Amino acid sequence: MAWYGQIKPARIAGIRDVGPLEVAAKITAPVLGLYGEADQGIPAADVKEMEATLKAAGKTAEFALYGDAPHGRQEPPGAPGRLSCLPGADDRLPRRMAVG
Repeated sequence: MAWYGQIKPARIAGIRDVGPLEVAAKITAPVLGLYGEADQGIPAADVKEMEATLKAAGKTAEFALYGDAPHGRQEPPGAPGRLSCLPGADDRLPRRMAVG
């Protein structure tokens, strides 16, 4: 499962009352976070805070920030350019997907 959105989203009454940081302690699966450091919608500081929050809660988490990469995209396995903006991501994903 993927979380595709901001780590600190705007609160909208009746629509979104919490964000990922508030539910981090409830996550039961290992978390792999692949983020572009140049993403203008998800600041690197928020990514680092999410990783720290998960680890402080005793969760298994591996996060990577990729240099000048902008906001990424998810593509189906085998698609041309799959995760091409995140060098090394193709190596991390299969390894984490195999965690059982």
